[in-house]
Amino acid sequence: MAVVLKFDTGRSKGRSPVAGRANGRRGKLRAKLTKNDVRDILVKYWEECQTLRALAREYGVSTTTIYRTVQGHTWPLEYLRWRREVKAEGRRLPERRDMYNQPVRFTEPCIVELARFELAVNVGEPSPVGSVAEVAARHGVSQSAAYRVLQGTLHATWFDAVYDDLERGGSGRLDD
Repeated sequence: MAVVLKFDTGRSKGRSPVAGRANGRRGKLRAKLTKNDVRDILVKYWEECQTLRALAREYGVSTTTIYRTVQGHTWPLEYLRWRREVKAEGRRLPERRDMYNQPVRFTEPCIVELARFELAVNVGEPSPVGSVAEVAARHGVSQSAAYRVLQGTLHATWFDAVYDDLERGGSGRLDD
């Protein structure tokens, strides 16, 4: 009796067999996402501002898979091709995003208000600018990003320079 072995290259539907194995799959050789899916995910995340969770539900994968895809950790060639296309078409490249997929856009007045808030809290006085949530809402940044500035994990050098200027009695504006 002859045994016929069929060799599956995993190339059907544009899926990579290597990606499946590299991600720890044993039985399946194919990745869950196709190249077209990856391209759509990149556009939806970076250009249309959809969240990781919404994309994960839509494509039937985990949020970690989507995160690693949009950061270029998995499918790095597709990620680089997409970035080249964005540059070639003259569109702006993606900017940093916070955990809610909102662009992190801090302006000097926002940093100054956050520094005034921090200074008042450290002295034990009421804040002249309101709460962190109010400052974030006034300047169009997420509350979590504003807290990251206060914790020193985002724009730390900028925040420290403004804070030091305010402590010395300055206006907090670094161009003065």
